[in-house]
Amino acid sequence: MEIEQISNAWYFKVYIFDMIQRYSLTDRSMEEYLRALWGEIQRHRKDPVTYTLLARMLENAYTSDPVPYDPGWKEVRRMGWTWDRKLKAYIIKVFDRETGQWIIKDRVIDPFEILKTTILQQITERYLLEHAENELSTKEREKLINNWSNPEPFTFNSAGVIALCSDMDTQDDPQPDKSLSWADLAAYLSIGQVYD
Repeated sequence: MEIEQISNAWYFKVYIFDMIQRYSLTDRSMEEYLRALWGEIQRHRKDPVTYTLLARMLENAYTSDPVPYDPGWKEVRRMGWTWDRKLKAYIIKVFDRETGQWIIKDRVIDPFEILKTTILQQITERYLLEHAENELSTKEREKLINNWSNPEPFTFNSAGVIALCSDMDTQDDPQPDKSLSWADLAAYLSIGQVYD
């Protein structure tokens, strides 16, 4: 299948599974893959988010040069974001211990910021595990290892596409190239990390 043929989630899923097979023997580490993907994301930040663009970036991350690791990324914290149907926007909710209720901390979060915090946190975790284990206590190391069900690109991409496109069993997707945002890629990355 050619990348230009990706017109909906079903074709995206087919393409990603084919891509996974083609690169199954890669020796690229998860950390390098994510740094290369971050470079791809930065190059395409202003482009409309489509299934074709997502597939192209995920594939190019196997072969493009990874951006250098920035120690400042250790300060980045992942957002606890969710989609609010009433507001039709991404929001951040936090639990208020005094009232015992979830409250909205931030409204209308930029989908690119969701992606940025997600991938930079993932890069940092993989960097620490792959290159700087001596900076971690045993407890920190075990916690990070447990955060990663899929620590290599092969299983990471398999899990991400299975979970994100699980309801797409037909080529006749009624919503070709539905309104995608950078938050969809953040969800793919998050799912790819932890989905078993």
